[in-house]
Amino acid sequence: MLSLHIVSTMVCCAAWGCSNRSEKGVKMYGFPSDTKRRKKWLAQVRRRNFTITNDYNNKKLCQVIIFKHCIYTFSHHWETQYLVYLKIRNRERRKRHVNACKELAATALLNLHQSPTSEAEVQVVEIQSLEVQTEERHNDITSLHEQIKSLSTKCQSLRDKVHKLESELKFCTLDASQFDDDKMKYFTGLPNLQTFMLLFSNVSSVPPATAEQNKPTWELLLTLMKLRLNLSEEFLGHLFGINQSTVSRIFLHWIHVMANKLQPLILWPKREDVRHSLPICFQTFFKNCVSIIDCFEVFIECPSDLKAQGQTWSIYKQNNTLKFLISITPQGTISFVSKAWGGRFTDKHLTKYSGFLEQLLPGDLVLAERDFTMEDSVDLFCAELVTPPSMRGKKRLSRKDIKSAREISVVRNHVKRVIGVLRQKYTILGSTLPVNLIRVEQNGKVEDSLIDKIVLTCCALCNLCQTVVPSD
Repeated sequence: MLSLHIVSTMVCCAAWGCSNRSEKGVKMYGFPSDTKRRKKWLAQVRRRNFTITNDYNNKKLCQVIIFKHCIYTFSHHWETQYLVYLKIRNRERRKRHVNACKELAATALLNLHQSPTSEAEVQVVEIQSLEVQTEERHNDITSLHEQIKSLSTKCQSLRDKVHKLESELKFCTLDASQFDDDKMKYFTGLPNLQTFMLLFSNVSSVPPATAEQNKPTWELLLTLMKLRLNLSEEFLGHLFGINQSTVSRIFLHWIHVMANKLQPLILWPKREDVRHSLPICFQTFFKNCVSIIDCFEVFIECPSDLKAQGQTWSIYKQNNTLKFLISITPQGTISFVSKAWGGRFTDKHLTKYSGFLEQLLPGDLVLAERDFTMEDSVDLFCAELVTPPSMRGKKRLSRKDIKSAREISVVRNHVKRVIGVLRQKYTILGSTLPVNLIRVEQNGKVEDSLIDKIVLTCCALCNLCQTVVPSD
């Protein structure tokens, strides 16, 4: 007898994330043949590369997915199935609600079972707890008041400190006391911070110990930076947090102060002091030398006055210049610097009328270039002027003249080196100065012009640095 076995196949929902199966009593529906409806059904499958094949298990959707996404048709059959879906959903909601109520009731019974059985015990415990809490809160409040008071005091102190720092930052952004020796040498030309503080104590008439507390060192720093780096007033104003007019006023004030205070550093030494420390290169041929002289010129802007243009025009430099006569000792220190003269005047004229000759004593020896043809003027003071031999009236120099020229040039070049250091250390002298720096001050005398004070100050500051002439 032939027996027929019918095997029922379980159908699963093809939608991604849906675990409904036909064995749970959930009805499954095959994909419709209508193209538009089938596209809507396929969109709810949410599976990549999904296609309808002959496999019976992966081409049906459950009633939950169909009614949830409203992809059914409004026929009597679908309406009946939708009512069944709503009935199942409501039944599941009621079941979850009942389970939640049972869980809350069990928790309440457990808490009630663990609570004190006596009402009196409950009251005693509550009263004791309240007393302890009150005492603890009182202590906490007292402690918090103390902390608030302490923090308020500290906060006020910090506010005052911030206000002070903000005012200092607004007023000045640089402090010389924070500079090391390298920074001080770069910004001011002075060898170290100690020299700066000694200079400040001298020009401000304040002892070094209280200098920073009573006088603004930054004003002196600003002036030295102007001389050293020739920075514009506008840039210095931004750097120090002040107006450009304030920078100009500070610079003029401190140039006037330093020129008066540092003038003793440009000192004509005694003859005995010069001979006592005479370098070796002078001891053989120039034992009586007390001075080496030369002139240097500073470029200026073209004046508007025609007479001033003629007086300041230098044929040698082919520009408007001011000329200064400078004298150094054999040791390399600057011993004399003249007032400013126009670039048209000769070196001989400056030497004769600048007051240099009045410094000489009988028997003194002065070294100069061959342009200083003024032996007669020096002879009036019973001194001697030594210059390199001249080719005037000669075809060539003799051996004696060549040897003498070499001996003179070796020691005479020291004044060139000093002038070079002066220009390099204080670059304001190597630039083209504006005409307003040449103006005459309130007493109306030429010797009190601002450029005279600038050159005098720079020469005095150079004397605070190490000399360029070797002692051995």
